[in-house]
Amino acid sequence: MKVNIAKISICLMGLLVGLSSCESNQLEKETFLEKKGGEDTDTPIMVGLAKDQEEDPIYPAHVELYMVGETSVLADTTTEENGTFQFRVDTGYYYVKLYQNEQLLITSEAVEVVDSTYFVVQL
Repeated sequence: MKVNIAKISICLMGLLVGLSSCESNQLEKETFLEKKGGEDTDTPIMVGLAKDQEEDPIYPAHVELYMVGETSVLADTTTEENGTFQFRVDTGYYYVKLYQNEQLLITSEAVEVVDSTYFVVQL
């Protein structure tokens, strides 16, 4: 049985912080992927949400995408005002690095992408 680390971390984060539930994170994920068309494409979309300690979106931030085990940047983008960012990727394991003013803020945990995947990166 495969376990989606991103889904577990979203639920655990919600339980630890006490500000949201797994159901609201699932609804947020479904709503965002519906708007972006992520569930119906052949190529998975990796959708991320960057938040600070107070649950506020991190904007603007530079986001770099890496495949686990690699050190070369696969792609990069900038967060939107609501803290979201996305990449079209093949299935695999990825991580991101968030920068603000050219300073590294955080390196995410590995995220398994099998189909379109939503995950949270929180300081």
